[in-house]
Amino acid sequence: MPVDEAALDALLRDEEAAHVRDAVAALPLDQRTVLILRVYHDMSYREIAHITDASEQAVRVRAHRARQALKDALAPSREERPCRR
Repeated sequence: MPVDEAALDALLRDEEAAHVRDAVAALPLDQRTVLILRVYHDMSYREIAHITDASEQAVRVRAHRARQALKDALAPSREERPCRR
């Protein structure tokens, strides 16, 4: 039986999206908030600082820590993925 490449690609994308959602959900609330406002709402650090009542530097640190935590959390799943050409 031939493999449906489109279906396999869709399954892999869905699986990867689920890993990302789980990793974002596992972040501490302050990091998750900054990440969502920065990435999904395209807000500046200054805008996020105003909304969260934090300093701009604190927002930058939270964003950095969130990105690092996601990188660490998602690294194993990247290594486990089948090599696609």
